[in-house]
Amino acid sequence: MANYASIADMRARIADDILIQLTDDALLGVIDEGALQRAINQAINTVQGYVAAFYAPADPADTAPALLTDLTCDIAYARLYRGSNPPEHVEKKQKDALAMLRDISKGFVKIDQGVEAIPEREGMILTSGDVRLFTRESLRDA
Repeated sequence: MANYASIADMRARIADDILIQLTDDALLGVIDEGALQRAINQAINTVQGYVAAFYAPADPADTAPALLTDLTCDIAYARLYRGSNPPEHVEKKQKDALAMLRDISKGFVKIDQGVEAIPEREGMILTSGDVRLFTRESLRDA
């Protein structure tokens, strides 16, 4: 599984007291890292489902693009409200994240800085040719 976000990423975005409130079912006064990691994993699966349309699965050792980390954290944050209605700003972040993921899955938004590697194929020959002699513009003037 790709590592688009971590517990540290969530803690950098959301105050600890809120994370305690959302994860501490045992009332120990600490963040339940297991519950937080489950929400992150669910969000990662959602992100991968959208991203897989255009991109190969990410290598867990690679650094995730910051955009995917943000989207994953926004979705995970909303998932922490298990069964209850999240506040409006959390719900909006999740909807915006899902809309961005839909755009990524349709190819409207690139997460690889627009670089597309041309896959090597056996027997493939790449050439460059001369400038075209006859173009639409040159034939119009004739």
